[in-house]
Amino acid sequence: MRASLEKITLDDVSKAIQKHFSAKHLPVVFIAKDAASLKKKLLADTFSPVGQDAKGSEELSDEDQLMGALKLGIKLDAIVIKPAEKVFAE
Repeated sequence: MRASLEKITLDDVSKAIQKHFSAKHLPVVFIAKDAASLKKKLLADTFSPVGQDAKGSEELSDEDQLMGALKLGIKLDAIVIKPAEKVFAE
């Protein structure tokens, strides 16, 4: 088995990830002070600026603009607001 693992390439791993993983049905948990406001913003699907604590390169800034403009396409029934203590209880 060790010999087989040593033969795996980065390309092999990338192909496996693309084949078997998808963010389409990925559950995500947000802890927010104002969950209703966050829900409203997520459903609006408008530009969301990406902030950096440190000054970054122009290339990073350009990438942040692209990321902030991504449309998530989240549907109303996909967002459930729960008290934090119940998130992992079910």
